[in-house]
Amino acid sequence: MLWPRVALAALAGLLAALPLTWATLALERVIVGSDAGAEALPEEQRVPPWKVPPRALALHGSLLVCGSVLLGALLFRSNWETWTQGLALFYVLYVLAAVDVRTLKVETGLVLLALLARLAWVVAAHRDQAAAALLGALAGAGLISLSGLVYQRLRGRQGMGEGDAALLALIGAFVGWQGILPALLVAAATGLVVGLAVLLALRKPLSTPLPFAPFLCVGGLAAYVAQQWAGTGLGGWPG
Repeated sequence: MLWPRVALAALAGLLAALPLTWATLALERVIVGSDAGAEALPEEQRVPPWKVPPRALALHGSLLVCGSVLLGALLFRSNWETWTQGLALFYVLYVLAAVDVRTLKVETGLVLLALLARLAWVVAAHRDQAAAALLGALAGAGLISLSGLVYQRLRGRQGMGEGDAALLALIGAFVGWQGILPALLVAAATGLVVGLAVLLALRKPLSTPLPFAPFLCVGGLAAYVAQQWAGTGLGGWPG
């Protein structure tokens, strides 16, 4: 049924708002503080680490609830395990994307922790899918590393870094190698459209660096939802 899933997704988003907002701000503090010292932190982050500014909680909470409801509705035909894993993937990707927007860095420690948890779950609960998950992770990391190398050779500067490679490895563990290229294509398309619109709106030069992790997250979730709608699951693709 659609509406019970939507209601539960909204509740999950509300419950996740406070801890995920805290985790996002904490990671931003660590990254920005390690790069330029505590004085470089934005004013709203110069608060005791156990406190969450109300404005940040309202912003992240609204986005988390809306995203949870949308994803919960899109996955309402899936079984409860797939539905729950989809929300868990969304919450991890949300934190990674939010941190990347503010810092232009992907927190590889969180990515690796989530990747190990995903592989451990697949091995424990669905051992027959372990090879597909592992192959997807390796394919994701390899493809984006190769893309970054080609970009660096052509443009003479670094494009996608190791954080993006680790992130696509995590996505690959959920969608298998078959979902990697569709996820990357969606990420590239949305990144091109949204990134160009943002640069034009802010009147920034086209060479201005933009975070790519949020678009990878969108592509990964789109690929995950497409697989569930088609009934292929991990290691398959519609068609």
